[in-house]
Amino acid sequence: MDRYGRCDILVNNAGVSALGEINQFTEKDLHWVTSVNYFAHVYMMKRFLPQMLDQKTHGQILNVCSIAGIITSQSAPLYFSTKHAAVALSEAVYKWLKKIEADIDIAVFCPGFIQTKMYETDKHRPDRFKIEDEPWYHSETYKTYSAFNKQVLDGGKTLEEVIPQVFEALGKEQFYILTHDQYDGLIRKQGEFEADMERPIDYGDVQ
Repeated sequence: MDRYGRCDILVNNAGVSALGEINQFTEKDLHWVTSVNYFAHVYMMKRFLPQMLDQKTHGQILNVCSIAGIITSQSAPLYFSTKHAAVALSEAVYKWLKKIEADIDIAVFCPGFIQTKMYETDKHRPDRFKIEDEPWYHSETYKTYSAFNKQVLDGGKTLEEVIPQVFEALGKEQFYILTHDQYDGLIRKQGEFEADMERPIDYGDVQ
């Protein structure tokens, strides 16, 4: 702000992986993953939105979430729940900005697997969340989860494939930006399951 005096676009891109089932992940990871995947979006918008509103110029917020913020899975409940929270936050802020007729657009980028280094999440832990002697992090199960995380990310789409789609969607003031078509049927069917008050939909329901 000292250099440019304004903020035209805010990109909230912080995100970390969360490995383990509800009876496996640590309380340390509960606080760390929630802080990064959800609280970071809260704090950044609280910090920058007043400035963007005062500018009275067109602004854009892009919250990088995940397809995990739209659907759920049989595993990684901590990751999915924090991404859902980030999407819900964005939806609420979007509606508020429309209500006050602010010239600020907001979008959520919810991709599937992309070739990133997110599997190296543990290398970026701050000291208060660093891995020490807890058995969970040294277990074969944790190592297996980590290896699988790398495998699916390495097999994902490239950034070169998805970035043009993101900018095209932003140009259309599109709120939901989804770049992996294989989830389309699941997302559409999910609404039916919820409206009919059945149960959480699973991948097998649309195959």
